[in-house]
Amino acid sequence: MRPAIPTRLLSVLVVDDYPDTAASCALVLNFGGFAARAATSREEALAAAAADPPDVVVLEPRMPGGGWELARRLAAPIAGIQPLLVAVTTDTTAAGRQAAEAAGIRLYLIKPENPADLIDALRQFEHPFRSREKVATRITRAPANCVARSPTQQRAAVRARP
Repeated sequence: MRPAIPTRLLSVLVVDDYPDTAASCALVLNFGGFAARAATSREEALAAAAADPPDVVVLEPRMPGGGWELARRLAAPIAGIQPLLVAVTTDTTAAGRQAAEAAGIRLYLIKPENPADLIDALRQFEHPFRSREKVATRITRAPANCVARSPTQQRAAVRARP
């Protein structure tokens, strides 16, 4: 008989200033097999990340109160874990993508994103053993050029990744 392999769900913190958006995204990710929770403000996100450092942060960087600065702060290692930052935004400009790169955002998705595309993108960072250290190692090696311009291009980009 094989010993049980300890597993844990990929921890995701969803940050959006619209409570319904944050809650529904977290709910979809929970149904998708992740341990997701929502925050609706900069302060709430920082407190949630400090209390239980996430593997992934999905955020709207243009939220009021300094979303880009929040992204920069969350990009720094938290308790030794450097989370993967994913922007889900309506900003389709080159300036937005450049700001995302400067803030440490590794995946840039345009709203309205297909929830399946977000789930597929996050699955590439899962590891069968899912130890926090192994997840963090895979996430810090994420390709920096994960940028999509339209929902169709996002689906193609997600499918094209190894």
